[in-house]
Amino acid sequence: MEIDDRLKKFIFKKLSNDLSHVEVIPYHTKIFFIDRNNKYWYLILRNDGHLWWRWEFFDIFFGAFSLEHDYYPSLIKEWVEQLLNQKVKTLAFLDGDEMDEVEEVLNS
Repeated sequence: MEIDDRLKKFIFKKLSNDLSHVEVIPYHTKIFFIDRNNKYWYLILRNDGHLWWRWEFFDIFFGAFSLEHDYYPSLIKEWVEQLLNQKVKTLAFLDGDEMDEVEEVLNS
């Protein structure tokens, strides 16, 4: 089932607005989407096109639109590709905190 283009545009606009405080930081072979103040990562894109997304945030975000979990990956993929103008090949969600790597990125 396809999501209506108007709804998708609205979702992308809301996502961009909600993450407007987030820094996009290239570091080694990855691009991190991090809230510096809270040391909280949202997305991590490797140079090979593998994207990790944080379940905790996106489940709450998409829950406001009453979307089923099956829709999350394709919407996240399309939004990131539009934002970075870079292809996403594979996706996986993480529940983990990855704080060590976030600290390393923020301190670089």
